[in-house]
Amino acid sequence: YMLETQDLEDYTTISIINKDNELVLNTSILTEIYKKCNKFVLKKDDRKVIENILIELDTNSIKAVSTDSRRLFQIERPVECNVKKILHIQPKNLHKLIKDVQGNPISAYYTDNYLWIQDMDDVTGCRLNPDLQYPNIEEVIPKEIEQSITINKDKLNAVLKPMIFLGKMDKHNRTEGFVRFSFNENTLRIMGQKYGDNVLMESTLNLDNPITNREIGLNPLFLMDALESLEDDEIQFNFPKNMTPQVVLKNNIGDFSLIMGIRLEE
Repeated sequence: YMLETQDLEDYTTISIINKDNELVLNTSILTEIYKKCNKFVLKKDDRKVIENILIELDTNSIKAVSTDSRRLFQIERPVECNVKKILHIQPKNLHKLIKDVQGNPISAYYTDNYLWIQDMDDVTGCRLNPDLQYPNIEEVIPKEIEQSITINKDKLNAVLKPMIFLGKMDKHNRTEGFVRFSFNENTLRIMGQKYGDNVLMESTLNLDNPITNREIGLNPLFLMDALESLEDDEIQFNFPKNMTPQVVLKNNIGDFSLIMGIRLEE
C-alpha cells in the first residue's frame, strides 16, 4: 500500500484572529448595506470583481458600492470607526455573517483574507477577496450635472409597475423592451414599448418645475430597484453633462443610483 500525501503548501490555511486588528461595526448599517446593495451586484459572469460589494471604512464613515456594469448603487453612513479598511465581500457571505447577530455594535476582526464577527460567545467568519481590483468608482460617477428634476416616488412607481415586464432579462441577458421618458417643460410622458414596436402603454406625470425638453430610455426593472433602495418620498433625477445616456437618482441623504440609459432612435 502507498499512503497518499500532500505538500505542506497545498493544505488549506486559516488565518488566526488578531485582537490588534479589531473593528467596531454597526450591525444595523451592515444589514442596510446588504439589503440595498445586493440587488445591484452582478450575479453570474466571468467578472468576479463585481460579484462583490465594495465596503470602504473610514474614521468617520462607512461607504458601500455595488454594480453590475449597467447600474450602480452607493450608500454612505456616518459612523465612528477606529481604522481605515477596504473590504470586498460577496453578498451571500455578508448575509451569513450578520443574519443571526444579536448585538449592536459588535466587534469584528480582520485579516487579509477573512472577516470575523464576535457576538456574545460566538465567532463567525467569512472570506474576503483582497486580490480583486474593484473599478474606480470616482471615474464612473459623473462630475457635472446639466439638469435636475424632483419626482414623487409613489406616483412614479405606480406608473412603472405595469411596465416592469419589459425590463426582465432572459438567460441571454436580453430584455423585451424599455420605458421612454420624454420631458417637456412641466410634463413627463412615460411610454412602455418593445424593441422595434410601437408604444404599448403610456402615462403622464405633471412636474412641479419645468425642465428642458429631453428623452431617455431606461430599463423599468432597474429603475424600480433604485427607487426601492432610495428611501424617500421625493427622488431627484440628475442628468449628467455628457453624451452618454444615463441618469443619477438621489435621495435627500445622499444615497444614489447611476443607471445607464438606452440610446433612442431619432
